[in-house]
Amino acid sequence: MSENHSPLHCTAYCLAQGFDISALAKLFSHSTLIRIIKGALLIEDDLSWSVVFAYGAVVHWNVSTEQQSKLHQSLLQHAENPLATIEEDNFTFALDCPATRIIEDHIEIESSDPILLFSLSQAMAQSIKLASF
Repeated sequence: MSENHSPLHCTAYCLAQGFDISALAKLFSHSTLIRIIKGALLIEDDLSWSVVFAYGAVVHWNVSTEQQSKLHQSLLQHAENPLATIEEDNFTFALDCPATRIIEDHIEIESSDPILLFSLSQAMAQSIKLASF
């Protein structure tokens, strides 16, 4: 881990069999900056991001536990077959690193570019989705 970067927290969850991304985009677009990237919903708030995937997974970057809980409540209102047992995976990460790389459960990221965060989120979301089976 780079010594000059304080680690932030990233958590991936599988909450349901699926989410209605269109309904969620409408819900959040009134109060939050959102982007749709390849069918997923990226929710941005200052220096925190959540990426919601149609297959029932969500990845939070630097989102407080309280904010995660609030978001999960909204997600579950637009979920198909919520899971009885929620899958969870935790990481630390640092931004503005010389290169993007993953070292065990720590992720070093060059920038907060939404496409880069989406790409990393997609890998984590697919992994946590597989763990739910």
